[in-house]
Amino acid sequence: MLPPVAAQAAEATPFSAYGWNDLYQNGYSLGDISWSNRTAYVSGDVYANENGIDAAVYFEAFTNDTKVGPTEHRTATSWSGMHFGFTVGDPDKPGGINNIRVTVCMEPGHHCGTRRRFDKP
Repeated sequence: MLPPVAAQAAEATPFSAYGWNDLYQNGYSLGDISWSNRTAYVSGDVYANENGIDAAVYFEAFTNDTKVGPTEHRTATSWSGMHFGFTVGDPDKPGGINNIRVTVCMEPGHHCGTRRRFDKP
């Protein structure tokens, strides 16, 4: 069940992001972004490298090009993956958010795939 903020969201945006060299074998993440005014609820899964190298997915909330709130991340330590669900953004910052940037990196070493931007509908 989604938290109350996510349950009130108007629309959800699916996302996918891939690790270094933009290949799923280097870790990847899939899920949905449920938008609210000042925050968004992000839920999905992150999967480690097929050889067991950890993969972390990073989420950054923005109003246009201004970052809002802290960067959130979750790390998978096995190919079987890890499920996550949390809120990004800042509920106390006026203006809200209108895009989230998602990046998957192999850890350690922080070798990252292309940062992907997902816009609020």
